[in-house]
Amino acid sequence: MSETVTGYAYGKVQDPYKYIKAHDTCSCDRGDGGFTFSCDGPNKGKTCIAVDEPDDKDGWDNNYLCTDKDVGLKWSADGPIEGMRCTNITENSSKETHASSWANDYVCLPSDSKLTLQWSSDGEIDDQKCFNWNEPKEKGNGWDDNNLCVSATTDFSSGIFTFSSDGPIDDQTCVHLDEPKDAKNWKNNYFCSTVDIGMRWSSEGPIAGMDCTNIDEPKDETPAAWADDYLCLPKDAPYTFSWYSTGAPDGQACTRWYEANDLKGSWGDNYLCASPQGTDGKQYEGDDPEGNYAEPGCSSATHSPSGDESSGSSSLLTVAAAAIAAGAVRRRRIH
Repeated sequence: MSETVTGYAYGKVQDPYKYIKAHDTCSCDRGDGGFTFSCDGPNKGKTCIAVDEPDDKDGWDNNYLCTDKDVGLKWSADGPIEGMRCTNITENSSKETHASSWANDYVCLPSDSKLTLQWSSDGEIDDQKCFNWNEPKEKGNGWDDNNLCVSATTDFSSGIFTFSSDGPIDDQTCVHLDEPKDAKNWKNNYFCSTVDIGMRWSSEGPIAGMDCTNIDEPKDETPAAWADDYLCLPKDAPYTFSWYSTGAPDGQACTRWYEANDLKGSWGDNYLCASPQGTDGKQYEGDDPEGNYAEPGCSSATHSPSGDESSGSSSLLTVAAAAIAAGAVRRRRIH
C-alpha cells in the first residue's frame, strides 16, 4: 500500500530531508496556488524558471519555480527587474553562510499580474497559499521554514498611478471610482497617485473646464451605467489619459483596472494609460514623473511638455516635482 503524503506529495514524515536522502527516487516538489518549487529540475508540462544563486553552491543549480500556466515569472540574481513586481528571496539567519549573496535575489511578476507574491523566512503566512522552499543540501542552513506565499492582488500600479479595488491607499491622493448604478462591488474602488495632479471623478458626464476621459465598458452587464463616467484632469496637468477596455496597447505606460467581482462585466482587461503632456503617448528611455521625456535614440536631450529644452515649466509640473522631492503627498485625500 502506498504512503499517504501530507504537504509533500510523497510521504508524511517528520524530516523531509531524511526522507529524500533515503528515497532518492521521490519527488521533492512542494506547491500551492498553482505554483510549485522543485529541487530536482523543471517539471514536465509546467512553465518553470531556474532559481539559482550562483554564489551559493549548496545545491541551487537544479532548483526551479514552476507554474501550472505561464504567468510571466522571471528570476533575477542581480536585483529587482525594472517594470515588474518583484519579491526578495532571502535567508538572513546566521546559519546561512551565503546570506549576503541572497540579498539581491528576486522572483518577479508582470506589473499587471492578478497575483502577488510574499516571502517568509519564518513559516507560512495566514490566509495565503504558501509552500516551503526545500533544498536538501541546505539542511541546517536556515531554509527549513522558508515559504513563498501566493494571493490575489487588489492593487495594480504603473509609474505614479495605482488602481485599488480594496479602498484608498495610504499616503497617496485617491479618487473614488464608484458607479452607483453598477452593484458589482465598485463602492470600494479607487484610482490613486503618489502626487496630487488634480484628478476628479464624475459618474454624471465630463466636468466643465477639465480634460476628461470616458471610462466605459461596452461589454458590462449594465453598459449604459458607465457611458457617462469620466476621469478628469486640469487643463495644465502633467499627464493625459487614454482608456482601453480590451487590453493595453504596446509601448504605453498603463495601469490595469481589474475588479475580480465584476469579471462577468468584462472588467478583467481594462487599462488606463498615462502619457506626459506633449508626447505621443509612448514611454521612452528617460521618462520621469514630472513629464519630461527623451526622444527615441537620445540619451541627453529632454523635452518638457511646453516644448522647451528644459525640465518643464508648468505650475503643476513644478508642484509635482517638489512633492516628489519632499515626500509631500497627502494621506488618503479623496475627492
